[in-house]
Amino acid sequence: MHPEPVIALVIPALEPDGRLPALLRALGPDWSGPAVVVDDGSSAAAQPYFAEAERLGATVLRHPANRGKGAALKTAFAHCLAVWPNLLGCVTADADGQHTPADILRLATALRGRPDVLWLGCRDFATPGVPAKSRLGNALARAALGPALNDIPDTQTGLRGIPAGLLPMLARLPGQRYEYETTMLLAARRAGWPVAALPIATVYEDGNRSSHFRPVQDGLAVGLTLAAPLARFAAASFACAGVDLGLFTLLAGGAAAGSGRIVASALSARVVSAGCNFMLNRTLVFRLQHAGVRAAGRYALLCAAQAAASAGLTAALAAALPWAATACKIPVDLGLFFVSFGIQRCWVFAPPPVPAVLEQDAGKEDANE
Repeated sequence: MHPEPVIALVIPALEPDGRLPALLRALGPDWSGPAVVVDDGSSAAAQPYFAEAERLGATVLRHPANRGKGAALKTAFAHCLAVWPNLLGCVTADADGQHTPADILRLATALRGRPDVLWLGCRDFATPGVPAKSRLGNALARAALGPALNDIPDTQTGLRGIPAGLLPMLARLPGQRYEYETTMLLAARRAGWPVAALPIATVYEDGNRSSHFRPVQDGLAVGLTLAAPLARFAAASFACAGVDLGLFTLLAGGAAAGSGRIVASALSARVVSAGCNFMLNRTLVFRLQHAGVRAAGRYALLCAAQAAASAGLTAALAAALPWAATACKIPVDLGLFFVSFGIQRCWVFAPPPVPAVLEQDAGKEDANE
């Protein structure tokens, strides 16, 4: 007889207060699965709250020093995978009262009904009282992640329902602090996991003063995570430009080469460098596991359009300004570089569309029956 699948509640906590045990008490018998709380290097003053969580039945894991929310989540995921072979997934929640017991239970129900979906409990940022920094941060993250996550309205939520099949990959991801949650979403989409939103209450107590998010350091880390594909794209482009130039030089054979040989060498070098660029962008830049013939065809169309745009815009700029052709080509190609990145991210190497998953499809049974 197989044991009943369980959903574990995971709560990372740094310097919690009475809201941590209050949440566990409020869940009470409605949550019959295990609960795992991670003490991420809290001070002695916070230990009574962890002790109370243990008395309420939670397992408390401890970091001797603060390592960050991402590290705390990974510690909990590894523990859950090791302890419960019948694990169906984890529901992550914050320790500061932002997530209501009712919403935690609803998310667990959704996960139990559709354990093949990464569930996000999404807040409504149009709600009065949402701190300006939270509204701005979510807007910027959505703008950067939009092509990968389509219409998910809240990419920074800490209330998530994570399938067990996704946990081994998430436990190995880089990132130690708040940027880890962004990395998690990007990695899940690249691996082909559906991501679905579940509306939840929008709760910010005392202007969100209890949050340990550091606007400068953590904001920079999240920004670097979002900018990493562009940096990899630039590196791949420079590498392939070197391949193009080196192969052209090798094939053309010096100053004595005729015009026919130069044209043939240029075309051959461009075909080889474009093939290299396609492979690098697919595997290293956008890290899409499912790109195939369709992506290759789209990439070829983009290359042709980009070459035509470069020639046409450079000629137009040279006709309008008293500049040398090379001076005109540099800003044109720089602009096309960013346009090409956006098109490749949104179209050529776009992740598979997120399947439409409605709340009523998530299953009607109680999360912990």
